[in-house]
Amino acid sequence: MKVITQGQGQGRSNDRDSQRMTEGRRLLEGKWMKRYNDLEELRSKDARLAANTAIVLENQERLLMSMNEAVVSTKFGALAQSLLDVVRYGYPNSFVSDWVYTVAMNGPTDLVTYIRPIFETTHSPDSITAGDEIGKKVGKTYGSEFNTDAVGTGDGTEVDFTATLSIVPVRESTIKIFVAGVQVGQDDGEGHMVGMTGDDDLTGTIDYDAGSLVLAFKAAPANLAAITAEYYFDSESAGSSELKKISLQFTTIPVVARAWKYVVEWSVDASLKAAAALATNIEDEVTLAAIAALKSSREVSAIEDMKRAAGSVDTTIRFDYTLQTGVGIGEHSQGLRFALSKAGSTIQTAAGRGDISWAILGTNLKPWIEQVPGFVAEPSPVPIGVYKIGTLGTVGVYINPYFSDADYYLAGYLGPMPGDAGMIIADFIPLYTTPTLEHSDFIASKGLMAMYDKKIVNSSYFKLSEGYSSK
Repeated sequence: MKVITQGQGQGRSNDRDSQRMTEGRRLLEGKWMKRYNDLEELRSKDARLAANTAIVLENQERLLMSMNEAVVSTKFGALAQSLLDVVRYGYPNSFVSDWVYTVAMNGPTDLVTYIRPIFETTHSPDSITAGDEIGKKVGKTYGSEFNTDAVGTGDGTEVDFTATLSIVPVRESTIKIFVAGVQVGQDDGEGHMVGMTGDDDLTGTIDYDAGSLVLAFKAAPANLAAITAEYYFDSESAGSSELKKISLQFTTIPVVARAWKYVVEWSVDASLKAAAALATNIEDEVTLAAIAALKSSREVSAIEDMKRAAGSVDTTIRFDYTLQTGVGIGEHSQGLRFALSKAGSTIQTAAGRGDISWAILGTNLKPWIEQVPGFVAEPSPVPIGVYKIGTLGTVGVYINPYFSDADYYLAGYLGPMPGDAGMIIADFIPLYTTPTLEHSDFIASKGLMAMYDKKIVNSSYFKLSEGYSSK
């Protein structure tokens, strides 16, 4: 199997991705697992996510170390000691990594590679052209010695045709001649061509070594009738050049860390009262709330991009809320399971592979999914923003209260290969904050920023549909 690259960076990007993961593993094992023992458990579950976590922790620490102690204290306050903890537990636990391919950037600009398996050899029997993606085309005879060649086209008068079969030597007694898709002749294993209904309906010769084919029809093939030859070639004698090849195509895209910013404000008066009465640091509380908001905006903006990529509502996979007479809610909820399963089938049809890996539901669908037999609820869901409600078989199920229509659901596929996803999110700096400013009106403020990029790479991995009432 050969590797093919395309896009900006070409082969350099493959090295860059390999170097990124090598560096991530080095940082993980040599440094960050010593600070956070539970990173070893994360590595056992998802080695790539653990390596990415180590890289973003390193980026975050590098930012802190670039400032002197006074600046760090001014910018981060009491959060300075716990900031890395926020990144450590926030980054790998974001739901985004359940839906899309995430990667840590080594700098503010980077190259990210995603992989597609492709056929490298054109194979006409399966209508495969070199470069076709595996899955979107199926190689039913791709790896065999089977081949098809065009011999000619009838015009209603011509009876004699010659052709040279494209792959030689040809195996004896394997040649079949077709006219307009109907078999009319074959070889006899001794270099002669014979008809199906009588030896004189079709005569001719075949040179098995050279592939030279001569055909003489008793009755002229009809006008525009395609004349084709199917046969098996001897792959051992034909040589390796005739073996069908499969490749991995590495497509590279540039990513640029883009800023996502919030400004948080609080009253100095309220801060003093909270510190005295509740022993609470209002600045820290507001900052943590802003961090949660940054996380939420990352998830919601990703959902909106995926929804937009999915296109209009697919009406063939909708779920009907309307109860039929004599049917209970539990039984009727099976319709939602069927709709999600069919969404997976439509993804597979459109993309050539995949199924449904996750489903993000509007709030109106929540009570229905909870009634589906086999649904396993999360033991302690946190219903703030987008949250995971449970699993249905292998499908992670999430609730999004921010859909423009509470009846919507978005289904998607996340594959096992690097970049085998509908979207890629590349993270650079998880969290940056400006110094705190106290204004003359006794309002304090500071800015927070995260830096990352996101790209849609395969919109066929997403399906948008809805619940509705037929009555």
